[in-house]
Amino acid sequence: MRKYDLRINKHVLKQFASILIVLFCCSTLLSQTRFELKPFGFSMQEPTDWIPQARSNLVENIKSLDDAEKIDALLKNHQGDIAVRSFLRYDPSIVAGLIPTVNVNVRRKSTNDFAVFKRELIGSFGLVKKTVDDFVFLSTPTEVEISGIRSLHMVITYSLKREDGQILKPRTRIYAIPIKGYFIQVNLIDGQTDNDCTKTFDQLLKTIKIGK
Repeated sequence: MRKYDLRINKHVLKQFASILIVLFCCSTLLSQTRFELKPFGFSMQEPTDWIPQARSNLVENIKSLDDAEKIDALLKNHQGDIAVRSFLRYDPSIVAGLIPTVNVNVRRKSTNDFAVFKRELIGSFGLVKKTVDDFVFLSTPTEVEISGIRSLHMVITYSLKREDGQILKPRTRIYAIPIKGYFIQVNLIDGQTDNDCTKTFDQLLKTIKIGK
């Protein structure tokens, strides 16, 4: 089995930044605090007691941008993908091992043709398949509606081997929400077996709103 080398898998990190799972069950309800990306009209409630982390020092910059040209320039300078925010179920400095995570990314969209968008998104997992073990689409990419917007949903599983020999087995629910020339990608990561955060994730999805 291959070892997961954080130094060489930069593209994988963009898809699954902060991929961690935990040894505990997650049934946390949602807080009344909303995370917002006003330039995209995107907001969602934060999971109660999960730990918010800015995944980029560009977070405040992108939240303050007021026109498409500035957003395009920022995305261009960061290979079309900005890691915006993560929410961790547990503090990794306290809990050893595996932590369920919610990731939010803003990514550039090359086309307004939904069929092409779907094909390109699926194709972006080609490198992931070559890098991790046991990659499986538990749910093939399907169309869903999120806050009235035609979006894509898929579920994948895979295995990662850490340098200490520990094998991680994440399950990732991916939602890709097209918004004009961009899309918001929400990755909901928990475990394949006894680390089920389905209840929390289902509640979280219902709070997503798009629109200024």
